[in-house]
Amino acid sequence: KASETERWLRGELEAKHQQAAGHQEAAAVSSRRVAQLHEAAGDAERQIKDLKQLNQEEAGKTQSLQFEIVTYEDRIKDLRLAVEDAQTQARRWQKSHAEIEDEHAQESRKRKLAASELAD
Repeated sequence: KASETERWLRGELEAKHQQAAGHQEAAAVSSRRVAQLHEAAGDAERQIKDLKQLNQEEAGKTQSLQFEIVTYEDRIKDLRLAVEDAQTQARRWQKSHAEIEDEHAQESRKRKLAASELAD
């Protein structure tokens, strides 16, 4: 009976060893999975950091472009004002030129009239 009990105890002990080995294997698998998850989390954190940096760079570019747009809009306004000023000045010169031509024509008519009166 002692050997039967001993065999039974050895069987139980062997079962417990196998169960412990199974638990150790499961623990090893879990440890590897935890390591993989830590690595994936680290990768995700690096990607988030990279995306945030890229976002900041893009925001900086956007600000720069918005400043350039405002600068060009201001330049366009200045150019439009300059065009209006040039058109106004051109009208003045045209008017002034027409007045000078009228004066010359009047003087020419006066000279012709005076010359014709002298000839008579």
